Amino acid sequence: MNIPIQGFQPFIYDAAEAIKPTPAAQSCQNIDLNLDLNLEAEASLDSLPNLADAFSAAIPAGSANTSLSLPKAILLPVYTTYGTPTKVVIRGRALEDDTQPAKSDDSWLRNFRRSINEFESDEIPKLKLEVEFEGKRYPVTTDKEGFFELHLEPSPPLKPGIHPVSVKLAEAHPRYLAQPSQGQVHVHENNQPSLGIVSDIDDTILQSHVTNKLKLVECMLFKNATTQDPVPGMAEFYQALERQDQRQDGDIHYLSGSPVNFEERLGEFMSLNDFPKGSLDLKHLGFGPNTDKLRGQEEYKLGKLRKLFETYPERRFILIGDNGEKDPEIYRRIQAEYPDRVQGVLIRNVRDDAFNHARYSGQTLFNSASQAAEKAYTKGWINASDLASVRQAEAPK
Repeated sequence: MNIPIQGFQPFIYDAAEAIKPTPAAQSCQNIDLNLDLNLEAEASLDSLPNLADAFSAAIPAGSANTSLSLPKAILLPVYTTYGTPTKVVIRGRALEDDTQPAKSDDSWLRNFRRSINEFESDEIPKLKLEVEFEGKRYPVTTDKEGFFELHLEPSPPLKPGIHPVSVKLAEAHPRYLAQPSQGQVHVHENNQPSLGIVSDIDDTILQSHVTNKLKLVECMLFKNATTQDPVPGMAEFYQALERQDQRQDGDIHYLSGSPVNFEERLGEFMSLNDFPKGSLDLKHLGFGPNTDKLRGQEEYKLGKLRKLFETYPERRFILIGDNGEKDPEIYRRIQAEYPDRVQGVLIRNVRDDAFNHARYSGQTLFNSASQAAEKAYTKGWINASDLASVRQAEAPK
């Protein structure tokens, strides 16, 4: 069952009504979205069809592998996780490889098809895999939604830092072929002296336009990792925060309410735009006991934040988000629960609110990355050279 598409379909249908094209473009309404993607080169947003009608047609019929003779290529994405020297979790998934690599000159139609494929993922259940970590191999089997999760208690304890993970098929398979996949576990001490950084993604580092339904849908469905826009200067600011202890050791933890289906896209976006590597928490949408609800963003993020704080009971954190949704309220509750450990809260001002608004009491509102960096500099989190780098990156080219 493909939970993500069912969960998001009502939202996309509602949003589609807001971006119906002009009558002239309606003639494209019956376009065959199963045409060879090589024919899309001339497609543009000006010829955008009615999404409510095109949505179902965009999902390739019979996408499941029915061939008994030729093995099908699959993907084994490994998610970046965090842990301690004595406890780590390795997570990943097995999926059919239905997407084309993103390119900067992809048409809106190619991007739309790719986005739908990301939602409508074809997971591979009950697949036997082998995880290699720290020179040891562990067997795992994917669940009914293609996920696997491995809990380890290393002995001797791991050194703090970034530890590689490799995942491959446990044995030759008659139906599937897969290249080994690489991932990371970011290990920190319980009392790590450097500050941990928690960052939202949408409208904090990636311009998603959550407060504008039309622009949000354009960003989510008609762009890709190479064409989505970063918030100017934020990559340089995060690089500065990552350098606070003179080590590239994964101090940043990215937390988003986006579905885990977007993990590859978000990871590519952050890599292309030079954001530091960090662990990543995304929603696992579904109806089971270990899944997340489509709505209920506040409780979802609070749960992830509490788990992070409890994993490192002595570590101090900076929380970074935006005021497009509920980040200020979520972070305020964490401030109240862990008053001695939250060193600061930075909120990107996407709503153009007044800086003295009561909603942001005890928090710092910023309009630009350089304003956030100036606050960080006054708190001693970054140095003068780092501040200059952020200002330079933010300056108009």
